[in-house]
Amino acid sequence: MKVIDSHLHFWELENHINSWVMKQSNKDLQTNYLPDNIINNFNGGELVGVVHVEAHDSAVPTVKEIKWLQDKMKNKKLQYKHVAFADITLPSFNFAAMIDQIKHHSNVIGIRHILSYNPKFSYNPNDVDLSLNENIKDNLTYLAKNNLVFDCQVYSHQLKNILPAILQANVITVIDHMLLPAWNNFNDADHKLWQNAVTEISKHSNIYIKLSGIDIFQNINYFDVAVKYCLEKLSINRLVFGSNYPVSFNYDYNVWFNYLINLRLTETENKHIFYKNAVDLFKFN
Repeated sequence: MKVIDSHLHFWELENHINSWVMKQSNKDLQTNYLPDNIINNFNGGELVGVVHVEAHDSAVPTVKEIKWLQDKMKNKKLQYKHVAFADITLPSFNFAAMIDQIKHHSNVIGIRHILSYNPKFSYNPNDVDLSLNENIKDNLTYLAKNNLVFDCQVYSHQLKNILPAILQANVITVIDHMLLPAWNNFNDADHKLWQNAVTEISKHSNIYIKLSGIDIFQNINYFDVAVKYCLEKLSINRLVFGSNYPVSFNYDYNVWFNYLINLRLTETENKHIFYKNAVDLFKFN
């Protein structure tokens, strides 16, 4: 079976653009993660493509990471696409200038700006809720005009803030990490809020969800709860596999792939989740 990993990260510490890694409590992340890590260790089928999602320090120009990865991927028998960083809250003129700078790199397929904000949970990378920023609407429109994907990382309560801009721009959007399924108790208010948000996403054909990153928020006892809800609500054409390696399961690249395979979905469902949808979404050959 052909496989495309729609969400992973590469870094090389000698490059000095990923200093955030050295501040992580998981010391296993404090080493190099390069294409050969997965090319040599994947045992689930034929890995034909990957989508690297920006992983550099926010103060580092995104072009530096783009050029670094272009060099690292030379002569690799692996297609790749790059989701670059762009500040979605910039004034429209500045945002357009940034997009115009990166869009000419052939492997750049979209942008991500982590917007996640929820003080209730330990994963809270922002001090304020950026999803409320008034510049987002115009910037997503410019993104759509340039045929770039919006890689969207928000909590459920933030979706209502940003969804009108996504729909007005009609920008192709992919929601990271299953819309961050964070709750403290099954069927509590946060779980129900997440369910309602996934249901809302299901109504809009320009929005996809990545089956990725659930271990950041839930232990294995709740994997089925979240994954099967996404499978139930969304068309099989709008779900894509992403390992989130090495942030997730850095000890074994195959763990998340094996979990999804063991759900024993149909051959057609697996083909869409692991390959076909990513080809369409990220424009692989």
